[in-house]
Amino acid sequence: MSKTRLQDEYNKAITQCHIFVSLFHTKVGKYTEEEFTKALETFKANGNLRIYTYFKDAPINASQIRPEIMTLLNFKERLHNLGHFHTIYADINDLKHKFSEQLNKIMPKLAGEIEPAFHQEQQEIEQAPKSQIQQLEQQLEQERLKNAQLLERISRLTEQLINCSSVTEKDRIQSRIKIQQKKLTEKEAIISQMQEQIKQLQFSLKIVITGEIELESEKGIDYTKLRDLLAAGKWEEADQETVKVMCQAAGIDNKGRLDSVSIGNFPCIDLRTINQLWLHYSSGKDGFSVQCQNIEAIGGVEGLRKRETLCLCRPYLLGTSLDLLEALFSRVKTCNLGHITIWRCYN
Repeated sequence: MSKTRLQDEYNKAITQCHIFVSLFHTKVGKYTEEEFTKALETFKANGNLRIYTYFKDAPINASQIRPEIMTLLNFKERLHNLGHFHTIYADINDLKHKFSEQLNKIMPKLAGEIEPAFHQEQQEIEQAPKSQIQQLEQQLEQERLKNAQLLERISRLTEQLINCSSVTEKDRIQSRIKIQQKKLTEKEAIISQMQEQIKQLQFSLKIVITGEIELESEKGIDYTKLRDLLAAGKWEEADQETVKVMCQAAGIDNKGRLDSVSIGNFPCIDLRTINQLWLHYSSGKDGFSVQCQNIEAIGGVEGLRKRETLCLCRPYLLGTSLDLLEALFSRVKTCNLGHITIWRCYN
């Protein structure tokens, strides 16, 4: 939102429109002339904005000429001076008929302007995860190659150890083997993390292309009801259903309470599904991944602990301790959910 006034946001939106429609009945609003001017400037600049102005047809006599009526008369005069034609409508049905006729004339051309831009934007959205996947796959192949080299070194050192008769030399070889094994463990962790990142990107790409979220569950949980509630914008009911399915996925009773242990062992597949559902249907405003980003922005869990007031804005997390938030933060990062939410507000 604008830091100055809400009207600035309306004016900004007008510059991004393809059609600008003004309806007048008894008076001209306080900011109407400003909005009309902004629309006219935009239209002249890019030629994409269509301006349609409609006035209710009503007889006016001298006794009715009050200040609000004068705003209509003055605005009509301004439109006349600008060479802008307005349309008179008798009632709502007449307005619908006249506006639909005008839309039928311009929609084919308008569609021709919008569709190429839409397809280009869609291609860019799809290309982003594709590019990331390709980059990660290349890095993954390099890590696998390094992993194979480490295994080969360990194999050679093990063979040397078997054939070695010197105690001192054996100790030295064993030390080298331990170093290589440590590196191998680190590489395997990196490979596992990269594989999970690729899977997450592929999951996101599927949503972008098909608009569908696969309701995967490691524990056989049915997420259909949660999806339907979110799709219908029934956020409070979706909160309650989220509590229910999270308890089921964690293997605890619905009346039970999620704790640090259950969160720490929460199945990544289910966490990802719940996260993607919230992200998708809230247009990226809600989800575990959004919350983690917010926590990271204030310095992680330590940043949370330094805050005097913590307000959790989602019911299924109300009353949770910082220890539980820390467990959730850690689990979300472990599961590589991408961009991370713990629905909160701070004083």
